[in-house]
Amino acid sequence: MSPEDDQESSQASEIPPGPETPLPPLSKLSSAKPSPFLAVHLVDIIYSYCFALSLYNSDWQSDATGSAMVVLSVSSVLGQGGQPETVLEALSYCLEQTCSPAFRQMGGLQFGLGLVDDVITLLTLGTALLCLLCDLQRMVQAGETELKSEKPRKSRRAEIRSTLKQAERKIYFLKWWVREQPGEAWSSLGVIARAEKKFIAKL
Repeated sequence: MSPEDDQESSQASEIPPGPETPLPPLSKLSSAKPSPFLAVHLVDIIYSYCFALSLYNSDWQSDATGSAMVVLSVSSVLGQGGQPETVLEALSYCLEQTCSPAFRQMGGLQFGLGLVDDVITLLTLGTALLCLLCDLQRMVQAGETELKSEKPRKSRRAEIRSTLKQAERKIYFLKWWVREQPGEAWSSLGVIARAEKKFIAKL
């Protein structure tokens, strides 16, 4: 087996399981036209997912609530209800959080730029995106379940669960949307992300 084949096999083995049941057409979920910026939002969400996996050494099950809250802390879309309209805007926010006092011990900007490379790799794989979103949804759901069994302040617990529930709905919708996009959409998005990474690195 060549090194390239071995790398692809390794990447494939790390891809989490996809949907447990087939996803019906997006039109059955909503009659509204999807936002034209969903691809940008996907970049934000992929980065945040990669960040959480790095922080927890790919074992988010060890602390599902903590992992989910990290995702919400880094993601403008899931954590702040943000609506970034460009890949640069999405990446800039994520990198800003990466360099914040809460997370800069991870390695700051250079660590963040490495995660952007991970985002680009996942976009080139294409088919892994749906599996990634399924895993992220499982993470958020597990976080909600953990909260039910814990006893933080009642008002605080309700607030966190509400935020997680909203994030789960966004991830759920994005799963349906991703499944219906043509494969070339992801390679094009990867090219844009790579260009924006170079731009940010020069700042």
